[in-house]
Amino acid sequence: MAQKDELFAKNEIISQKNDAIRQSIEYAKTIQRSILPDLSIINNYFENFLIYEPKDIVSGDFYWYCQSNNFHFYAVVDCTGHGVPGAFMSILASRMLDEIVLLKQITSPAKILYELNNIVVKTLKQENKENNDGLDLII
Repeated sequence: MAQKDELFAKNEIISQKNDAIRQSIEYAKTIQRSILPDLSIINNYFENFLIYEPKDIVSGDFYWYCQSNNFHFYAVVDCTGHGVPGAFMSILASRMLDEIVLLKQITSPAKILYELNNIVVKTLKQENKENNDGLDLII
């Protein structure tokens, strides 16, 4: 009976911690989705279809849109990792793309990709480490 009570107590603790983690990740989902552009804006400039169904609650996949100097940019991105690590990468990559196009005023897709690669390597300190986190993207 004592073992049963102990097991029940430990299961209750695990359940509470699991609920707290899930609530935290659900809130992270809200934050992650806030970086996604409004599809109705994208549809004004690009003929497209998009299915966005993350494997986990949060994801390393995202789409991005930006307008700068009469140019319209649309990207679909797959970051390294799924779940929370992928979500961190997606938020970083989205902000990096904004910085490149809006602040640095780079408008050539090839130069955007080149600059993004440089920023990822620098930000994740990949020069001297075996960290190969990154992303695949089409712009």
